[in-house]
Amino acid sequence: MLSNLIEHVIIFFDELWANYPTLRPFLKTSGVVWRFAVRFLKVIAHKKAFASYPHRQPYVVCYMGTNPLYTYLRNGYEYNSFALKDKDEIWSIRKLVDKVYQIHIRLYTPPENPELANKYAFELRSHFEYNYDFHPFLHWRAVGFKPAHEETLSVLRANNIDHIESDRANEQLELEKHLKWIFERIENAKNSRRGRTRTTKKHSK
Repeated sequence: MLSNLIEHVIIFFDELWANYPTLRPFLKTSGVVWRFAVRFLKVIAHKKAFASYPHRQPYVVCYMGTNPLYTYLRNGYEYNSFALKDKDEIWSIRKLVDKVYQIHIRLYTPPENPELANKYAFELRSHFEYNYDFHPFLHWRAVGFKPAHEETLSVLRANNIDHIESDRANEQLELEKHLKWIFERIENAKNSRRGRTRTTKKHSK
């Protein structure tokens, strides 16, 4: 029940964002209402309303045998508690570039490629995206979603952590798959909300 309510609220504001451009300056501000909503969603929404992604998000940066979590935490990254959990994900961290963007890094269990899985224990992926604290709807729709390879690799190189870089061969296909899932998820949620609204109106007559 609570998860449905949360999803309806998010869909409602997303529809305002999509259909009423004049409201966007208000919707993207960091006012008291939104800040409270973000903190509330961090605790509940991603766990109950949205569960997790069924795949690993783009983009593969490198493969390695050691877990670099504490190295990144010492270099300005923080746990990303709001993020949904991907398939095979071990941890999720982010670093704010400014109020607009953030770098989001995830570590996964052995690579999906069987040959690489026999050699490396972990797969590291990262991307640039809008900061959800200030641009929640652009973030949710993956607007501006792009690679953050160099920013991610620079920390590993500076700390002499052994890794082998990805060949980046399937990046476009992975991005298309990810965006398709997002928009299908949004449309399914909207259709579900509209269906419930029509049912409610019908019963109220």
